[in-house]
Amino acid sequence: LVPPKHVPHLRKGCPLLWSGLRNGDVITIVIHRLPEVAVTDKTFAALTWNAGVVCWAGSPATGSDSSAVCEQLRSGVRELCSGSSAFAALMDSSDVVAWGEGSSGGDCSTVKNQLHNVRRIFATQQAFAALKDSGEVVVWGKSSSGGDKATVAAQLAGDVQHVFSTRSAFAALKSTGSVVTWGEPIEGGDSSIVETELRGGVRNIYST
Repeated sequence: LVPPKHVPHLRKGCPLLWSGLRNGDVITIVIHRLPEVAVTDKTFAALTWNAGVVCWAGSPATGSDSSAVCEQLRSGVRELCSGSSAFAALMDSSDVVAWGEGSSGGDCSTVKNQLHNVRRIFATQQAFAALKDSGEVVVWGKSSSGGDKATVAAQLAGDVQHVFSTRSAFAALKSTGSVVTWGEPIEGGDSSIVETELRGGVRNIYST
């Protein structure tokens, strides 16, 4: 709290009546947003108050070196997402910037022209999934960790409401209440055994 100039300070716990404030005085409330921090296995990335990104610790292979995209990360970052060795930043422009281990999602160049109008980003350990405003899902990174959606591409072309993940698989909840899964089969990427139950009526998904 910042009081008017004629009030030296506001003592914590004291009633305002004792503070010297007068009728009509204006008190300014200053709220500092805590910086958002994302982590890979060995690197931290902090979203600063001016919407830029600062990285430290680890090695280039775990996302500590953002020099290739540093100009894009100076400001305008809305949200950070991380896997085990790469980061992805959702920008205010709804585009995506990625860095870190290329094969684990740090390189999104193969789908860069699709990463527009992105609403949210989700991650497994070595892949990312971007949910667009249109309900389409775009993926990149290690194929066995969910970076390849070829077998379910048609089902992820629209109507997806949310995406969930385990260590190496994704699950998409659609507006119809149906569920689409892909990635490492034994970690949730293969839901064929319960396919009938997941065709509709699902409200939420939880993961280990």
